[in-house]
Formats: sequence, C-alpha cells, structure tokens
Amino acid sequence: MKAFVIFLMFIGFTYAGFSQQDINPEAKTHVYTGIKLEQKEDWEGALEEYTKAIQIEPEYAEAYYYRGMLIILHGEEEIKEYGCADLELAKHFGYGPASSPHYNYCFQ
Repeated sequence: MKAFVIFLMFIGFTYAGFSQQDINPEAKTHVYTGIKLEQKEDWEGALEEYTKAIQIEPEYAEAYYYRGMLIILHGEEEIKEYGCADLELAKHFGYGPASSPHYNYCFQ
C-alpha cells in the first residue's frame, strides 16, 4: 500500500507541474512539508500542513488531493467522507490523478 501511495505522489507531482503553475509558493511549501511529515508517519502534522495550504490557496487541487488521501488512508472510518469530499474538490479544480482514487475509495 505504501508503494501505491508513493507512486500516486510521484504522478501527482508530475501532473501538478503542468496544471497549477500560479499557486502561491507558500502554499506549495506547506504541501511539500505535509508530504515529508507523511513519510515520517506524522499524520496530524501532515493534515495541518495540507489544511494551511488550502487556507492560503483555496483552489489548490493538489493540496485537496493529498489531504483527502491522508484522511482516507489514515483517518477514522467516520471521517472518510471528508477525504472523499477533498478528492472531489481536487477533481473539480483540475487534478486528474484524483479521479481513480476517488472512484476506488469513495464508491466501493
């Protein structure tokens, strides 16, 4: 499962470079910090970083994607719907890699 998440992150970074070039650099820093915290299994710290990125840049699709995946993979079952909502927003704001996990985790 970890390899799958890392693969999704790689695909996300590749795609994000093309789709969200006008994102506030501070928001990008929060997403990158969140990813580093996830790698250290600091789920709460990563969640805070992704949320800060969204507060700075409310249409930052990549931040919604990573926050949604974090909630779905590491959150309690009763909050899974919030992760699905984040993936939906990531898709809405043009983040293509969110489509497959959104379908796989939220409609099964």
